[in-house]
Amino acid sequence: LQAFKYLSSLISRNRKDFIFGCTSFVGADNPEHIKSLSSLKKDQLADTKFPIKRKSSSFLDVSKQLGYEKPKPTEISLPPLLKFYLRLGGKVSDHAVVDRELDTLHVFTYVDLKANKLQY
Repeated sequence: LQAFKYLSSLISRNRKDFIFGCTSFVGADNPEHIKSLSSLKKDQLADTKFPIKRKSSSFLDVSKQLGYEKPKPTEISLPPLLKFYLRLGGKVSDHAVVDRELDTLHVFTYVDLKANKLQY
């Protein structure tokens, strides 16, 4: 809650319309990530007004995972930061970059603050 209050004050003070970054999953090849990513809804993927280009040759196609299998709630393990952003109306890229050096999977994440009419 403290972090959100701080983030809200920065956004308000600087009058920003959106925030973005990436959310990381620990474990580049963890099959549980596919279950978690398949739990995302189609409307949680970035749309064409904010296209994210694929620059890495090593990626996981998130859009192909949607509906691939229906995970049980106990099998969904989204990073806490990603859960938070999704609750704010956040969107994620249609792909996740596999980073073997850091042993992580990175998903570009953004929240359009104007569209969601967040109060801060």
